[in-house]
Amino acid sequence: MRSERYAGELGVAAFAADGAAIETLTRQLDDALAPARAATIPGLARLEPTALGAAVPVPLGSGTARRRELTYSFDAEREVPLVPGGGGVVVTVAVVSRVPDGLGGLDIEELEITREGTPT
Repeated sequence: MRSERYAGELGVAAFAADGAAIETLTRQLDDALAPARAATIPGLARLEPTALGAAVPVPLGSGTARRRELTYSFDAEREVPLVPGGGGVVVTVAVVSRVPDGLGGLDIEELEITREGTPT
């Protein structure tokens, strides 16, 4: 098992038609990304709000909409299962082929298949 750790900042830009709609959307986003809810997501160790921007007007077609930025900091860990190799990448494989010869015996052929290049 290999563990990968990530820490960073998550920025969310929310857009809505007007002031009331951006307030509703902001509350919904804040509820969806609340630390208690985030704690139920496997691998997510921490998700905390760090900034809530002002709802600013932005041009939209012939009118205006509202935009608000929300920022969160996070810590997450991902576990990656590894297949044990016991010594690294397999470079050569021995193959033995046994095929009935039609006379009650077997035709046996042995060969080795080798990977080209340097194993990584």
